[in-house]
Amino acid sequence: MKRLLMFTVLMCLFAPLALGWTVSWGPVTTYTDNTAIESSKLPVKYEIKKDGAVLVTGTTATSYVFSDTGHGLTRSFTAKATLNTGEASAESPAYSLTVPLGVPRHPAGLQVAP
Repeated sequence: MKRLLMFTVLMCLFAPLALGWTVSWGPVTTYTDNTAIESSKLPVKYEIKKDGAVLVTGTTATSYVFSDTGHGLTRSFTAKATLNTGEASAESPAYSLTVPLGVPRHPAGLQVAP
């Protein structure tokens, strides 16, 4: 029982730190006409926007972890790819996500007295 109580307390303390959202996308390897991008123009760098503001730019990764505390808000994400020669894609169509409502903590210090 003590272990379960300790586990619950630790989860309440540290779970908010572990929560995060991951935005991910497929790698860009071809031009719009489906011909392969030349290796001399790689790596492809990505810019991801959330609600029109840059979330991450210049990354070669195909995912990014971020936190969002906008409970109940709808967020919009777009992506753009740029070759090392400066050629850039159009911005992707937007992907929307509604952040779930937060669950409030339980009341602390509950007591019953006669």
